[in-house]
Amino acid sequence: MVDNDTASNMDLGLRSYNPETNSFSALETASSSGASTSLQTIVVPVDPPVQVDNTTTSYRLRVAPRVASSAHLLRGARIGYIVSQVYLPSVLK
Repeated sequence: MVDNDTASNMDLGLRSYNPETNSFSALETASSSGASTSLQTIVVPVDPPVQVDNTTTSYRLRVAPRVASSAHLLRGARIGYIVSQVYLPSVLK
């Protein structure tokens, strides 16, 4: 993202959503850190880790500029995750 607005930062939030209960839960939040014309990377680590359950829950990345400004630009988002070895199937030969 590019945040070149000296007056305000952009907020990011990783949220889970349960459609059965129509409820959101904030997992983690972060903000940009000041004006820069360069691309900025913002890492939103989830601590403690969350067990992903796509059968009952969806996950959303929310990006919210605090003001409407052409100085805020989102170029893309990438979500990464690590699969715990505990949940992988055992293979016996």
